[in-house]
Amino acid sequence: MEQMRMLSEKLGPQQASELIITMINKKIQLKKLEFMQAWEADHNANHSGLQSEINALIAQREQAIRLIREAQVKGKKVDVDEILEVKLSA
Repeated sequence: MEQMRMLSEKLGPQQASELIITMINKKIQLKKLEFMQAWEADHNANHSGLQSEINALIAQREQAIRLIREAQVKGKKVDVDEILEVKLSA
């Protein structure tokens, strides 16, 4: 497994919003694409696991928006620390 520190800094609310919301939106898009591919392969299969993951990401995005709004209102910065773990799998 490899760990890479992608980002570790204090950002203004606007910068943090662009970074965090864009990243979460990309994850949502990827899961929706995976959902559509699974649905096209088998319309009758249970895809609730993928839908739950999408819903969790949407909730995560809403939580991030609330935190960033709070930073804006209080005139604070947002600490962003992102570590990417990469490992091979079967």
